[in-house]
Amino acid sequence: MCWRTSFRDIKLMWTVKIFVKIGLIALGFWALKGAGHVFVFALPLLCLITALALLFQLTIPKARLRSMALKLVVVLSVPLFVFCCFETALLGYSSLFLKQGGFKWWYSSKDVSQAELDSKNMDQASRSTGIENMSEEHRSQGEMYQAVGWDVPRSLWKRSVHVEGAEEAYYWMDVLHVHGERKIRRLGQIPAKKKGVERIMVLGDSFTYGQGVAAEDAYPAVLESMMNEGTSAVEVINLGVCGASSEGVLDNLKHFWERVQPDRVIYGVCMNDILPDDYWNIHPYDQAFAFPLPDALKVYLFKRTLSGKFLDRMYDQLLLKSGLRLDYRGNLNKNAAKYSARFLKDINEMAAFVSDRGGKPILGMVLNQYPMESDPLTERVEALIEASNIQLIPSDAYMKKHDGEDWTVHIAERHPNSRAHRVYAEMFLGALGVGPRI
Repeated sequence: MCWRTSFRDIKLMWTVKIFVKIGLIALGFWALKGAGHVFVFALPLLCLITALALLFQLTIPKARLRSMALKLVVVLSVPLFVFCCFETALLGYSSLFLKQGGFKWWYSSKDVSQAELDSKNMDQASRSTGIENMSEEHRSQGEMYQAVGWDVPRSLWKRSVHVEGAEEAYYWMDVLHVHGERKIRRLGQIPAKKKGVERIMVLGDSFTYGQGVAAEDAYPAVLESMMNEGTSAVEVINLGVCGASSEGVLDNLKHFWERVQPDRVIYGVCMNDILPDDYWNIHPYDQAFAFPLPDALKVYLFKRTLSGKFLDRMYDQLLLKSGLRLDYRGNLNKNAAKYSARFLKDINEMAAFVSDRGGKPILGMVLNQYPMESDPLTERVEALIEASNIQLIPSDAYMKKHDGEDWTVHIAERHPNSRAHRVYAEMFLGALGVGPRI
């Protein structure tokens, strides 16, 4: 049985067919890129919409009802059509310009194999540790990188390894990171001080630890190499701990003092050291004005579609620019007065602790991976150090000379690179009276 079809119905039918065909083309493009399970819902849904359109066209006798039914089909098709087009455009952009290889790279869940390690010519010691199965936490990092359009090869991802004696060990940026006692970058106990050897204790956070660079490229190790020049008269002990604030630095100073017995103490100050120790676990403002969607749906959209990632990123940037949401630097600028009192108290306590034990004044310098001629936040932290009993090494010597340079390891790892660490070591070397500053 065939009913007469109005011109309006014909237009609606053609609209549905166009949506379906473009959607199918987009789906095919995704399939070729290896999207797999992510869009498995799209094909049945498109087929269902097509079937409904044809069913309404053939079985509904009344033109008014048929027209209403087709309009409903069109309404259901439009969001899917827009989503398909937008998702395909983002995927094409990421593949062509960011060279990420589309979803095939993004959602691959295979473990890093021994063959891949061998192909990167890693030393035998690192290969012998063996790569554990990549955890869900580590795998989610890859999804996070893609959410902001970062091209991060799998070889640079964080991946756990087993190292005897380490509380935690992993490769990150293709560099081995180990965390020993109290999370310092050292395995085993710190040995007793040798007679005739000068010891320098280096305090700090992840900048001092050397996050993102090899242990021998972190500035404490570079400083030791510079001071010795073929001898072994100076030993530099790196007590940097990732995530430590001035509270944690003070605690490490007290904990390791008797064991290290330092002749000199230096403190590599990171600007976020003025934050409280539990800052990174709280982030009360990071989720301000969160998008009003069920958590399960947000997790799926933001982790499994480019459109969701893009919109989430744009929404976050809009809130940051409007001041409704703060990143850590914005929080520092806004709440510096609140945090400053505790930071000043901590560094004065460090200075008093060393002084009471007959030590020389602590040398402190602000470490910055984005050198610039003028940085209000750096100047604010330096003013606090000057107000304390710690001896400040002004950072403007290297900040002005290298104004505008980017010393970060990678777009996904914003800690200082090996060049920055060498500059820091040269600055400390000059302050210790061994060589000129920069």
